[in-house]
Amino acid sequence: NYNAAQIYEYGVAWAQQYDPELAHVLEADPVYSVAVFDVERSGSAPRKDIVNWSDITRACGFYFDPIYERVVADSGYPMPNVDTDRLAAILDAVRAFDPAVPKEDWLQAMRDLSAQLGFATNMKTFKKSPDAFKGHFGDVMMVVRVALTAQTNTPDLYEILQVYGKTRIDQRIHRALDNVAKSETQA
Repeated sequence: NYNAAQIYEYGVAWAQQYDPELAHVLEADPVYSVAVFDVERSGSAPRKDIVNWSDITRACGFYFDPIYERVVADSGYPMPNVDTDRLAAILDAVRAFDPAVPKEDWLQAMRDLSAQLGFATNMKTFKKSPDAFKGHFGDVMMVVRVALTAQTNTPDLYEILQVYGKTRIDQRIHRALDNVAKSETQA
């Protein structure tokens, strides 16, 4: 098991030879890149999504703006079925993310928002009476995940927010909301 700095070092060496675009984005901000590789690397069950160096783009590419932009241009956003007003309210709340807030407090705030917007705060409640809700907490978090990463399967969302920082969060949310607005005018 490599630490984040080692993954960065070996990943860059591999990318310089086999994936120049990846090498460029990794080398553009080494501190950010190492932080990306450090997400979910500590603790009792560290991430194992990079088996080969060629897995870096698939596993971590969304962190890097040029790769994220290309994925969005190619595939768009695989958003769950959430109406535009609720989607905008969810993303506006994420814009207010404060990295100093502990994870549990942030998750509770997102659950509270879910309830305010008519979503069940957990799957058990949703399954009991699905017609009473607009969806469930997982749908709300999927809106956030997809807007920020253009993917439906990622590492821990709170850690992603921590690594992104306010500027990148704002840029990604702005882009996702623009995309939603465009798709509405085309509908």
